[in-house]
Order: sequence, then structure tokens, then C-alpha cells
Amino acid sequence: MGQKIAKKEPERGTRLYDEQRFEEAIEEFKLCLTRKPKSSEEFLLYGQICRCYLDIGKTGEALDFANKQMEQANQSNDNSMKSEAFFHLALCNELIGEFSKSISFCRNSLQIDETQNHLKAYLYLCLGNSYVGLSEFPKAWKSYYTALSRAHTNGDKLIEILVNTRLGILFTSLNDYDGGIDYCSKAWDLVNDIKESDPNIKYRRLVGVSLAVPYRKTGRYKDCTDLCEDAMKVAMLYGDTVVQVRCMVLFADIHRRRGDNERALPRYESALSLMERIGDRVGQVDALLGMSKTHTNLLKPQKVSLRILCRI
Repeated sequence: MGQKIAKKEPERGTRLYDEQRFEEAIEEFKLCLTRKPKSSEEFLLYGQICRCYLDIGKTGEALDFANKQMEQANQSNDNSMKSEAFFHLALCNELIGEFSKSISFCRNSLQIDETQNHLKAYLYLCLGNSYVGLSEFPKAWKSYYTALSRAHTNGDKLIEILVNTRLGILFTSLNDYDGGIDYCSKAWDLVNDIKESDPNIKYRRLVGVSLAVPYRKTGRYKDCTDLCEDAMKVAMLYGDTVVQVRCMVLFADIHRRRGDNERALPRYESALSLMERIGDRVGQVDALLGMSKTHTNLLKPQKVSLRILCRI
């Protein structure tokens, strides 16, 4: 009887995760850890908890469990386990802006176990994201292309959605707004083909807020606002802090562009506070730059803007 209960607990946690009830899933998975599971089961639970924390923007906590995974993998001396642990370490470090570390972890994962085919596309996606963070755009393009090729080969629509989204972000950051819209629109079309019952529907809000960025850059404020309002509403429902703060910055940008600086500033400040909490350094730069521009628009002394920029 006890074995049946122990088996049902991870299944219940997985069901809660699929329903985007991430905090509840974390509690279920942690409860499983108190049952002193076998080493291999403990390793999987660490990974599941890590992914839950990443989905709600708690990257510091996710990193703790990624490190626990690596400790478990080293104790077991299992290459497959080490490869997955390196992958989770790479994800966490990419999200907190430690791009060089992320690249190193990705390479370790790719080299250590050639049999981990299901991870390779995600590793190349993570590599691409980290290269973008270091402004090594040719390497980023090559990594994204490799990930996209694997997605097409394996029929993996999720990777195709995520890579097209990141390519949209890349082209937008290079001021090619038409390219940014094209790639994000491809991801948007793909994600809208996903059924509401599919757990991957959670990526719809991420794609939406990513498409909103080039819309905002090209002055399509209504389209940007519509996408952000939809994404924000769903993100708040499921505790997705990452999407929430991106929406907040975009709303602030629109207010600033329209000359409503008094409304823009508190949105930037709220977004900055949340980004500092989740460790999103790139997002902090965006919020600080927005705050600096807003203070300049308010005709405050130039030293105010310079003081804000010095925090970057």
C-alpha cells in the first residue's frame, strides 16, 4: 500500500505541473523527497522541482536544485544524469545573465553523453540565447539553426516555437523589426495550433509578449497592448513572474513614448523590483534604461539619469 501511495505522489505532482499549478506541484515533489526515494528517483524529483521554479521565475531556487542534481549525478557517476544536470545548470545561468557559465555547461552536457538526443535541441537553443547575451550573433545564429534543424527532423513543434521566438527577439534587438515580427509571427501561428488541454499552451503568453516587442518598436501600440494585456492576465493567473515583468516594461515603454511619463515611471520601478528578485539582469538593464529616459523626459537634472545608468 505504501509503495502505491509513493508512486502516486510524483504522478500527482506531474499532473499539477501540467495544469500550471506550479507551487502545488513543488510541494508534491518535495513531499516525495521526504519518503527517501531511490537515488535515480531523487534525481528526477530535483529536476522536476528545478523546472517548476524556472516556470515561476524563481531562478535562485531552481539553481539550488540544479546543483543538487549535479551532486546526485556525481555520486552515481552516471553520464546520462550528469548531462541532464549540466543542462539545468545551463538554463539557470542563462536566465540570471551568467552567459559564459551557461555556454560552458551546455558544452559539457553535449560532450558528456552523446545518447541524450532529446536534450540536444534544447541545449543548442540555450547556447543561442547565451551567445546573444554576449553579442556573439553569428554563433547564436548557428546554434539556433542547429536547434531548428533538429526540431524539423524530430517533428518537435515546441522547439520550433521557442527557436522562432528567440530569433524574433534577436532580429528585433538588431533593429530588424520586420524580421523580428516575421519570426515571432511564425511562433505565434504555431503556438495557436496547440490545444488548450496541452501543457505546452503555457508558452502562448511568452510568444505573445515577444511579438509585442517589435510591435512596440514599430509604433503598433494597440497590437502591443492587446498582446500584453492577454499575456499579463494569464501570467498573473499562473504566477508567471517572468512574463509579468516583461509586460510591465512594455506598458511603461508605451506610456513613455506617448509622453505619459508619470505613469511610466512606477511601472518601470515595479518591474525593476521584481527583476532584481528573480535575478533577471538583462531585464534590469531594460528597466533602468527606461527609467533613465523617463527622468530625462521629465526634465529632471541630467545627473539623475546618469545615476540610474550607473546601476547597470
